[in-house]
Amino acid sequence: MHDFIKRIEEVIPLNAELLRNNNFFELYPYDGGGAYIHNQIVETINDAEIANKIINQNILAEWGGLADLDFTKFERWRSIEQSCWLTRFYFAASLSRHCWKTGDSQISKLIEKIILDFIRKYPSPKGIEQIERHLNRISNIRKEYNRRTFEENLRDDTEVPYMWYDFQPASRFLHILYCLYFLKDIGEFSDSQLHEICQSLYEHAELIWIEESNFLKLQKSSNHQSLRGLILLYAALLFKNYGKWNEFFEMGSKICDFHIENDFCDDGTLAENSPSYHCFETWHMRDAELLLRKLCPEFAEKFREKLAKAVSFIEKIKQPDGCTPVINDGYALYLDPFLKSLKGYKCSDKFPKAVLFKDAKIAVYKDDKSYLLFDASKFTGEQSHYHSGKNAVSYWFNNKPFFIDSGCCNYDDNLFADWYKCPQAHSSLLINGQGDGKAIGVYNWKNYSSADCHDWQENENNYTILSQLTSNMPEWKNVTWGRELSIWSDCLVITDMIEKADGKELCFIFNLHPDVKVESSNHYYLLDNEKTRLRLDFDIYNGSESGIIFNHGRCFVDFGHRQNIQILINVKAKGYFKMKTTFCNREQNN
Repeated sequence: MHDFIKRIEEVIPLNAELLRNNNFFELYPYDGGGAYIHNQIVETINDAEIANKIINQNILAEWGGLADLDFTKFERWRSIEQSCWLTRFYFAASLSRHCWKTGDSQISKLIEKIILDFIRKYPSPKGIEQIERHLNRISNIRKEYNRRTFEENLRDDTEVPYMWYDFQPASRFLHILYCLYFLKDIGEFSDSQLHEICQSLYEHAELIWIEESNFLKLQKSSNHQSLRGLILLYAALLFKNYGKWNEFFEMGSKICDFHIENDFCDDGTLAENSPSYHCFETWHMRDAELLLRKLCPEFAEKFREKLAKAVSFIEKIKQPDGCTPVINDGYALYLDPFLKSLKGYKCSDKFPKAVLFKDAKIAVYKDDKSYLLFDASKFTGEQSHYHSGKNAVSYWFNNKPFFIDSGCCNYDDNLFADWYKCPQAHSSLLINGQGDGKAIGVYNWKNYSSADCHDWQENENNYTILSQLTSNMPEWKNVTWGRELSIWSDCLVITDMIEKADGKELCFIFNLHPDVKVESSNHYYLLDNEKTRLRLDFDIYNGSESGIIFNHGRCFVDFGHRQNIQILINVKAKGYFKMKTTFCNREQNN
């Protein structure tokens, strides 16, 4: 089986230097659900720390321990993310890379045992009929999960054999392949064991190919399908000139081509409008392009322009802390290691201060002092990663966050649907107590907003941008909410305008970062983040203030729930309504 190991070396698309100098999941960032459950379980993406927690702290005890893992333990909807974390073999990739760096043969033997135990205990469905029955069974159960509330899913004790469904086989294929790469020089696999693993990887790919060829349609904004397509390209190169390798290539290239053409918009953004999911699907296309260079070089060429735009978006929205902002479902991803893996696709080293991504309806302004993100992003589908609370503002000054999106938590957490997806969690607007959107259950969006976002205007001393938003929520009927942002060297001015607002109760929410403290005086408020201060003033035209409330909200920051302050400006509107809110920098001694 020496040829099999040699093929693995040829298949791995990233170079050894990148892999040696960066943690595995810095180069292969998680999807949203994977990131949240991973941090809940191990609290780090540092491979050495993960290895220590697995070997010395026994964090896999819930599954029976490293020597005898039960991969079915948490296959229920109420703990499906926990189950997927194990069955996707996330832990094994980190453990193997640590082993590669340290040369620890004892850990290597444990990983070999885990891989072989899984293959022997949990065989895949085989053949079209078995695969169809399995696919239909889980798909029907999943529809109910998406429609139901968190509490209803929590009570459901139905077994969900998810390990051979969706992108679990694809993710597992990738991580087992990397395990073999990392262990190739220190592992002690016999020829018969390597043959067993080789056969299992082939069966993983064949299952994906049968599903995609017979039962699944190409679906826009399916990052799960794009990963499955990528794995078929991996399999085509790994098994080249063997079995169905050419069918794997044809289906894999078809899927990846579809998703880079349809999931990424002309402005470079992912149609799902989530920066962390954008990075997740970008590495699918990065690896696809690198694999296609070996499988079909002329086909790889068409990926590069889209990849360059996708990378440009990542660089432009990067926050002062080096992370992605959180929009919709997703998490704050530290970008520097990931961007190292994308150096070959850069558009330019120079960016304008102000950029509107017209397809996404996301606007960004960056200079030496300020970072401003305007989220007027479009609705992404009834069962998508969408959050309501649009026309929302995130604002940093002097590298300190003041207004942020509340973020997003683990999808198994009741607060995922009950708070983080709701308008109240964003710097947005409520009309007569209603925000601009509402989901029924976990993912069933029936009400949402739509915005017409105009491009930035560069003026003599500032930049301005305007978004006009409507919603199909009942209390928003016939209402158009205009929000204009004007950014100066030391000042942000937000002007809110509402047509046909007569008699409506308006509540403007300003969602502060948990580190921001608020001081009040008779005529204004001071927002303080570690001695960087912004003064808040507001003026109301054609309306009467009915009170400012400092509400306790919550944000998900550094993978934990934190309480924060929300400033709620409540107004009784009259006819055409207008309010100007100003945030200007004030030094500590002012």
